[in-house]
Amino acid sequence: MKRLFILSTLALLLSHFNYAQEKVKPGQLAGDWKLIIDIDEAFDEAKEELKDDEQLVGSLLLSSISGLVGGLLDNVNVFFEFEKGGDLTVTVEAFGETEKESSNWKIDNRGRLYLDYEDSFSINEESYWMLQNNILVNYDENDEPNNIYLVKIL
Repeated sequence: MKRLFILSTLALLLSHFNYAQEKVKPGQLAGDWKLIIDIDEAFDEAKEELKDDEQLVGSLLLSSISGLVGGLLDNVNVFFEFEKGGDLTVTVEAFGETEKESSNWKIDNRGRLYLDYEDSFSINEESYWMLQNNILVNYDENDEPNNIYLVKIL
């Protein structure tokens, strides 16, 4: 029993460290990153928040919207190219057209990455990014992770 407790505690600690936020450093950003929006996770969370009397209609509505949004996102790719000096190029490829925007990035003293969004592309201006297992994860102003990620393109 004691051995099982020790193994369980060790596994829990290792999994916690595996998912811990890491400070972002400028050298880690160089290159191209692809935006990933996890629609399925977002809709699953929304379904869990439905009250019992809203369950059937809400689930049907969320499932319909999820399929529609997922289909649209299949036709949209967003890439971030981080450059030295805080310059950022955002490229949006959608429905056969490509649009590029110039923007900026900065890292605060806590290692949080902030992006300066332009008019046509915005996530949440109060949100920030932290590294987690070499993936940039977007967090809201309440330090809760959003379902938005940046994955480095190798």
